Amino acid sequence: MSNKKYKVLMVEDDPDQIMMYQTQFELEGFKFFNGKKYSEIREIIEKESPDIILLDLILGAEVGTDILKVLKKEKITDKIPVFIFTNLKDGKSDEEYMKMGARGYWTKTKYMPKQLCEMITKFLSKKA
Repeated sequence: MSNKKYKVLMVEDDPDQIMMYQTQFELEGFKFFNGKKYSEIREIIEKESPDIILLDLILGAEVGTDILKVLKKEKITDKIPVFIFTNLKDGKSDEEYMKMGARGYWTKTKYMPKQLCEMITKFLSKKA
């Protein structure tokens, strides 16, 4: 990994998922933040300026696509790359998520946490 300590914000409400990914991200040298709803992630964004956001589509109180739309409309968040990170296939194509402002669609069951860290490092190091 590079010398930069990347900041990852995961929008997820499953405590087991949060613990699993947080453990791996921190082992890999990332700073990890989690929020379950828009008000929480907005506060994290203002305080921490994450480098990337991983957004689940199924959240207890809110819908991930609604959060994505708000993130892409607001000046403070519109430049932060957002990747849909879910197991939900809701009939939308990857292109539809891209039109909403997502940079990509990653299926949780397709990648081990270590692979996800590698993908994010590769993406962010190219962006820098």
